[in-house]
Amino acid sequence: MSVFCLLLSFGRRCVAADNFLSFLVWNLVLAFIPWLISAILHVRRFAVRSVQLFLMLLWLLFFPNAPYILTDIIHLGKGKSFLLYYDLIILLAYSFTGLFYAFVSLHLIESILARDFHIKRPFIISVFELYLCAFGIYLGRFLRWNSWDIVLHGRTILSDIGIRVIRPVFYVDTWMFVFFFGTMLVLYYQSYRSFLTHTRNDK
Repeated sequence: MSVFCLLLSFGRRCVAADNFLSFLVWNLVLAFIPWLISAILHVRRFAVRSVQLFLMLLWLLFFPNAPYILTDIIHLGKGKSFLLYYDLIILLAYSFTGLFYAFVSLHLIESILARDFHIKRPFIISVFELYLCAFGIYLGRFLRWNSWDIVLHGRTILSDIGIRVIRPVFYVDTWMFVFFFGTMLVLYYQSYRSFLTHTRNDK
């Protein structure tokens, strides 16, 4: 899927001779990172628990980047008009790929929680993570914070988060976005898990 996305971007660059939507390539790289971290955690067992916990925290920090690509649909219509439908295909392709990375990654984390931490219902934690992810997407899309900014501008980010938690009535738009976007992610992820379960049962 990633190769298909890159080919679409290359084709657009050849036809339009501009860099519109080229940022999607970088966003796809960021979406790949949580999958890579979860794959490493799933394949390799760490003797030192602190290393494992650090990687899981790093995964949580980068996880919102995967479904974040869904919000790039806001750029539709900003490019050349004769490429509108092609741009739509590009945006959808990147969005579905990012969402796929997110769900595969989260499912791997679930298996790690069950295997290494003996958590019986990891899906409950996944629901919390998806709503937390929606909040992270809000911080990225509307406040323009990046995952690594927690290191560079940690105090400012914590201030932005804190004021929304302490005074939620003044930031209704924030919590409406988190609720609806998070609920969408939860429902889609549950459908993904159900599909995997039915597929395994059929075998």
